Amino acid sequence: MQSFIKMAEEKTKAEEAGTVEEVEVKDGPEIVSTERAEFGNHCEFFLTSLGLAVGLGNIWRFPYKCYVNGGGTFLIPYLIMLAIVGLPLFFMEMALGQYAGMSAPKIYSRLAPGLRGLGYGMVTIPTVMNFYYTVVMAYAVYFLFMGFNTELPWDKCNQDYNTINCYSLPDRDFCRDLSNETVFWNLNCTSIEDYCKSANETIEYGVFDKFDIPEHLNESSYYSACQVKEDHPFLNESTAIPFANVTFRKSASEEFWYKNVLGLSVNFTMGGTKINLEESSWEHWGNPNWKIMGCLLLCWTLVCLSLIKGIASYGKVVYFTTTFPYVVLTTFLIYVSTLDGFSNGISYYITPDWSKLGDLKVWQEGAGQIFYSLGVAVGSQLILSSFNGFKTNCHRDALLIGLCNSTTSIYAGLVVFGTLGFIANKKGMDIDKVVDAGPGLAFIVYPEAVSAMAISPLFSFMFFFMLTLLAISSVCGSWEAMISAVMDEIPYLKTKRVWVMIVSCTFAFLMGVPMCFDSGWFLFNMMDTRTANSIVIMAFLELIVISWFYGVNKFMDHIEEMGMWIPTPLKYFWKICWVVVSPLIIIFITITSWLDKEPDHFLDYEYPPYAQFLGWGIELFAVSVVVLYGTYTIIKKACQNKEVAFLKPGPMLTPKDTWGPRPDSGLPTVAQVNAAFEAGP
Repeated sequence: MQSFIKMAEEKTKAEEAGTVEEVEVKDGPEIVSTERAEFGNHCEFFLTSLGLAVGLGNIWRFPYKCYVNGGGTFLIPYLIMLAIVGLPLFFMEMALGQYAGMSAPKIYSRLAPGLRGLGYGMVTIPTVMNFYYTVVMAYAVYFLFMGFNTELPWDKCNQDYNTINCYSLPDRDFCRDLSNETVFWNLNCTSIEDYCKSANETIEYGVFDKFDIPEHLNESSYYSACQVKEDHPFLNESTAIPFANVTFRKSASEEFWYKNVLGLSVNFTMGGTKINLEESSWEHWGNPNWKIMGCLLLCWTLVCLSLIKGIASYGKVVYFTTTFPYVVLTTFLIYVSTLDGFSNGISYYITPDWSKLGDLKVWQEGAGQIFYSLGVAVGSQLILSSFNGFKTNCHRDALLIGLCNSTTSIYAGLVVFGTLGFIANKKGMDIDKVVDAGPGLAFIVYPEAVSAMAISPLFSFMFFFMLTLLAISSVCGSWEAMISAVMDEIPYLKTKRVWVMIVSCTFAFLMGVPMCFDSGWFLFNMMDTRTANSIVIMAFLELIVISWFYGVNKFMDHIEEMGMWIPTPLKYFWKICWVVVSPLIIIFITITSWLDKEPDHFLDYEYPPYAQFLGWGIELFAVSVVVLYGTYTIIKKACQNKEVAFLKPGPMLTPKDTWGPRPDSGLPTVAQVNAAFEAGP
């Protein structure tokens, strides 16, 4: 009895402070504190938010998107999209989360009751993204472990899975040191004569007489090129074919990636890498890749331990996870800048091909990458800012974090393309021919470059440890959005956070298991493409709800209530972007991307129709949540004979009485304002 009285007294005090909710449980009401947790200091928030924005998207995804879309050409639409779409939406989300102090589902259930599904839909995106994002982290962890050897396993062509066209820089240098009349081919040091005769599957070449080199060639041609024979249909016998053009070559790191890490069955040909459909396809999923599955389990264990005590504990972790990658990137950049070919790679990176700017796909990819890396329209930045103090200057933070995010991407691009230039110079190839472009770019280019560096195991450890930290910061920030949304919906679970984390991380691990099979990369590749498109659609809906339905002037008033001063020209810039520019650009990009949509594929393999259908399901899943919940609300109100109104002020889009600033703001909610008017003077 005394304990019940004590509990009631505690409840009364808490209710007066407005920090509790009553939750019905089996044995009676339980008091659950709803006071919003906060970061230990502002630096923790800044680093956590920066860590969410600056992640694998910058080091892993941005470089390969840039490589695919013409190097420097991609930077122009990328930066334009940052200014007129990315930053406006990023600031809007930060301000909204800080003002309301709630997760996305709670905010939209009060702000626009008919579109409560928008909050749920936003949370589903990072949830699905993390299913495959942690698989990237698992790859990084596997490379990290494999690097604990005196000789890296992708350093030379001495593995069972290596093919006759495997080529590595250490092997090449070994053969040159052995004899300047040998070439590394067929996993051995081969004589120039045998190489020219047998390396090409269709054409047999000869060798020059080193004492009778044609006048138009230099003496080194004997050691670097094959001679065209008399019976060649197009070329005369004085033509020199450089060794690199006699046949195709695949780096040891590329073969390690496809055959050891992914377990894909591929054929390396003159026309590029081809999928062996008899062994790897949607119909032939293959065997479990136990090593990657084990690394995935370790990754989700690390995420669980980082978040198990909430955002306050994770705020301490970000001091290291967010700052250390900059140290590694700078170290790599300094080292790579001393290598031959670095300047060629940088020139390819920063020199735009103006003809490609007319390609809408480049603009679509630029917008998608901005949304992907900033973490907007998925509820993640919104939930992180809800842990801020009410008077925090999130306008300054949004600008700094947004600019830091893109600067980091461009900075990482210097390292990637400088490395590509170095490898291209070593191999005597064009930069755009160094490697097949795709999500695996970072796991092919970096390892190959590392193997050619002094103290290669150390550089390998630094790079893949950095990737692991970046992945942790990205996953933890976005996973917390889902956890907080669940706890806001079911306050009782706030007292069971440990079990919520264990169960949710176990479930997420199981959802990633299908990607840990031999053909799991096909699903991974599809999810990477489709979720980026899903983010763009949700961004459009969020902008419309806030700037059109709720009112951009009203929202700007809330920003001023939080004590933020914004210069007048910048105010108008934000308003114009929120109301007109950003929505129009997003809807244009979305429609054109759908009209120009290519079937999902990887390399030369186009996915079957049922896989294409699955891809559309992934892309439209978040939107379907919004539509289905809105439909449910309409039917429910219609059955209750209540008014239903969309696209105009009404019960569906008019804020509830519970909408308003967070409890610790000291400002009244809608209900309190209405009550004050009713009471009169």
